[in-house]
Amino acid sequence: MKIKYFLVDISCLHFITGILDCARIQYIQSNILDLARETTNILSSFYLNKGLYEDVKDLNRNLLKFRPDSRPMIWIGLSNLNQGKYSEAVECFNTARSLTTDPLSLENAAALHGLAVIDRTIGNYEQAEKKLHELKDIGIKKNDSKIEAASLKELALIDHSRGEIDAATAKLFDAMRIEKSIGKGTVCPSIIHNIGSIYTSKGEHEKARYVLIEALKVEQKKGDKHGEGMTFSRIALEALYNNRLEEGLKLYLLSAEILRSIGHVDYGQVEPIIEDLSRRLNYTKKQVNIMSRDVSEIYQKNRGWGFIESAFRDN
Repeated sequence: MKIKYFLVDISCLHFITGILDCARIQYIQSNILDLARETTNILSSFYLNKGLYEDVKDLNRNLLKFRPDSRPMIWIGLSNLNQGKYSEAVECFNTARSLTTDPLSLENAAALHGLAVIDRTIGNYEQAEKKLHELKDIGIKKNDSKIEAASLKELALIDHSRGEIDAATAKLFDAMRIEKSIGKGTVCPSIIHNIGSIYTSKGEHEKARYVLIEALKVEQKKGDKHGEGMTFSRIALEALYNNRLEEGLKLYLLSAEILRSIGHVDYGQVEPIIEDLSRRLNYTKKQVNIMSRDVSEIYQKNRGWGFIESAFRDN
């Protein structure tokens, strides 16, 4: 399987974030808090994508020293959510909602979405659905398609968890259609990723591989480390279906390395799979550690695309 991919140079993004951080500091020192808030939002989005969760929390805690504000609480909540600190995240999101006076505000919608994700993650599906339908109503009332698409994606994940594959598929394609209508140029990679997961569940592996590879391209371009790590794990599963156990193990090791490096809670999903595959391949812990080191070194050169080509070279 020959794949066209591009290695993205993000050095310019680091240069820009450096300038923005200098501006943020100057705004704070000059007590221009609205502009400090805007630059903090931009930096928080970039850092969250990169998995720099503690940096996101530090930036926003700094803002909260000057005045209560829902947006910094949301950024801190999202960081805690990604780290698996659910009780702290719930507290942040609830605080954010208490600071908003407009129930249709973007801040209220973002906090509600975060609370729904936590409910879905821990299996409280009914509570999650209630919040997501409320979120969808906010999107419709505001004529905000992005909010509507986000709610549909989460509802689809609940359907998928329940084994309601057709319902999940319909919601994900609705979310993708809505995002395309916004005219952003690209669909949210998490929607693409989850469509790939649906195809895997349906046994449509060629479609699954194609869609997951497209998701990975977008995630690497955007610098979305969590998305990248999770998509490598889904592609690794496809490698197993293709009877490429060793290549699958390498892809899982790469997924684990990315998720571990950013301290994401989803690292815990991948580690047991690696242990199981290692036993099936009769690899010692030392051999796996050496393979993991080699995988990390190769990733620095080609971002993992060589492993994908090797896993599906006959397809």
